[in-house]
Amino acid sequence: MFIEDPAGLRQAMEYYADQGWTDGLPVVPVTESYLAEYLAFSGRDPDDVLLGMPHLNRELTVRLAAINAALAGCRPEYFPVVLAAWESLVAEGYVGRAIWQSTTGTAPFLIVNGPVRERLGLNSTGNVFGSGFRANATIGRAIRLGAINAFGLRPHELDQATQGTPAKYTACIAENEEQSPWPALHTEFGLAAADSAVTAMVIRSCVHIEARHTRVPEQLAADLAGTIARTGALIHETISAALVLSPEHARLLAAAGWSKADVRQAVYERAVLGWPE
Repeated sequence: MFIEDPAGLRQAMEYYADQGWTDGLPVVPVTESYLAEYLAFSGRDPDDVLLGMPHLNRELTVRLAAINAALAGCRPEYFPVVLAAWESLVAEGYVGRAIWQSTTGTAPFLIVNGPVRERLGLNSTGNVFGSGFRANATIGRAIRLGAINAFGLRPHELDQATQGTPAKYTACIAENEEQSPWPALHTEFGLAAADSAVTAMVIRSCVHIEARHTRVPEQLAADLAGTIARTGALIHETISAALVLSPEHARLLAAAGWSKADVRQAVYERAVLGWPE
């Protein structure tokens, strides 16, 4: 397929970059007719405010969220998931309190559950944190671009991260419900298994844990907890950690009779560092 006006497209992309409307990667130019397709999927008034940051005197509306979803490369049918992600971040409560401006370099992390995973082609299996899946990549990216363009959270400006994390581009996965021995995440919050949902949280980093040397659940829990403790983010009343387990590890723990609550408690008890006397 040939683009009728490639020079105009390149000009628009360069203009957007010059305005600081990107995350460093090229974005998709947005027209009013293209934007209307996203708003049609929202079922919301375009002027509805999704998130306000009073300390910045700025707001994110449904219209702005749609513009940034289009910039990110989302398909219009992805937009309800983007809206659900924003609503989940608001419910978590951290994003409105300047946490995205922190020197710790926080980023949003999204977990998608329910039938929408298959309908939109969200990856929930191999390479789940990697590349190759448009829905995962662009839904997460839509949140980052919204933070940049609605709230001005650009690096070296209002975003004061000292090192940052690759999750600042995008961090969106779907739960592998089919291979999990436990109930899906969204059902723990009172939703039905047939519901589609997004769980969102703010993360500081993402660490891969190599743990293939044991089949003892207590040892596996100790390995998980040890990695958490080494990051310096010890679990306490205001800091938590999200564990994304492979199907093999989940089945190992479940076969030993462990529930999700058992795993959480075991990691919590072991995520401790001591110092010599």
